[in-house]
Amino acid sequence: MEEKVLATIKKYNMIERNQKVVVALSGGPDSVCLLHVLYRLKKALGISLCVAHLNHKFRGKESEEDSKFVEKLAGDFNLPCFVEEYNVPKFIEESGLSPEEAARKIRYGFLKKIFDKVRADKIALGHNLNDQVETVIMRFLRGTGVRGLAGIPPVRDVYIRPLIETTRDEITEFLAKNHLKYRIDHTNLKPIYERNKIRLKLIPLLEKEYNPKLKESISNMSGLMRIENDFMEQVASEKFGKVVKRINSHKVWISFKAFNNLHPALRYRILRLCLDSVLKGIKDISYKHIKQIDEFCNCGKTGGFIALPQGVKVQKSYRGFFVFKGDLVERKNFYYEFVPGQTVFVKEIGKKIASQVVDVDKIKTPFQQDPCVAFVDLSVIKSSKLIIRNRQQGDRFHPLGMKGTKKIKDFFIDEKIPAHERDRIPLVVDGNTIVWVAGFRLNEDYRVTSKTKKVLKLIMIE
Repeated sequence: MEEKVLATIKKYNMIERNQKVVVALSGGPDSVCLLHVLYRLKKALGISLCVAHLNHKFRGKESEEDSKFVEKLAGDFNLPCFVEEYNVPKFIEESGLSPEEAARKIRYGFLKKIFDKVRADKIALGHNLNDQVETVIMRFLRGTGVRGLAGIPPVRDVYIRPLIETTRDEITEFLAKNHLKYRIDHTNLKPIYERNKIRLKLIPLLEKEYNPKLKESISNMSGLMRIENDFMEQVASEKFGKVVKRINSHKVWISFKAFNNLHPALRYRILRLCLDSVLKGIKDISYKHIKQIDEFCNCGKTGGFIALPQGVKVQKSYRGFFVFKGDLVERKNFYYEFVPGQTVFVKEIGKKIASQVVDVDKIKTPFQQDPCVAFVDLSVIKSSKLIIRNRQQGDRFHPLGMKGTKKIKDFFIDEKIPAHERDRIPLVVDGNTIVWVAGFRLNEDYRVTSKTKKVLKLIMIE
């Protein structure tokens, strides 16, 4: 047993020398086996151990006896032991979660607390190969993809599972051979939960009628799926950085041009990464939500949005779509004055407007080459100071190349600028006249002509 567990630890690089490991000890056969094996390997691995046990208060006196058993076992090994209790049945009533979900949430919260308290490096859990098989079948029955079929990861963050390639029969044999005592949770022997039904009824039926090596086959499949999933996750992460622009901690923007050219498998994974980056966890997000977003982005109305669990929304714009939580944008008015030649940082939008006064004959680049650069006839400017502000009610200007004036609102619509972005576009203003809609269009009346001698060069810097 020690050799097999040691091989698993090395295979997945679970532990490094001089690390401290918290062993989650329920008192059941799996966790007792885990503690005994890790204790025997302690010197070979060069690690220190401590024990953590949570009384879920599911089974009254039996749960209390589990706690006493754990404390005695940790004492026999002279290991630090942390035991706490939590009224999980009451939490189930208050939260509306299933017993499995509620217990898992509380248990992992407790383990993380002990992990932080003792400044540990890893948390060892007792999941074995049978647990892996049950998990994969359970996810298959619910409907899952490659990620779900990959099953329980041997290593996730600080959590490690040294018994993940060891069967329950091997664990039972090890305990019996070494005359090791453990606690039995009799609720695991009753088909009252989904996992129990799969363990007690479905797997024996499949092994008897279809595949006597079912556990081995599913374990091999989940290993292959894990390799496939890791590769796809790596590719999706690389594409994520190129396709997705993070606005802030609760909002990202995705370009249609880059996104729609991707294979659907990558699009779906990138959408999951977007949701995860906004929510910091996507437990309530399912395949149907991912598919809904993908279809909406291809067929939905510009400006429309869809609502998802946990307060997340997806809103479609002209050139892409936003994934966000809360309000998409908070209007922040800004107003700055500057003298030609100065640079102004507009903190509300995180951009700079720089200005330079130059002789017209020293300008080598074509005037309209870059939308973030504008060339203004300095002699036309009437005010000693120019203004940088966002739009106001009733704003109009004379767009370059057009006859007559146009409302800024109509100009933004024609340019397909999403409504939530319009208040963030800086306008350079001369008195009450808009000189430049930064990044889009100069005022025709301020353009450089053959009579121009001095030019005010305006540059918007992201």
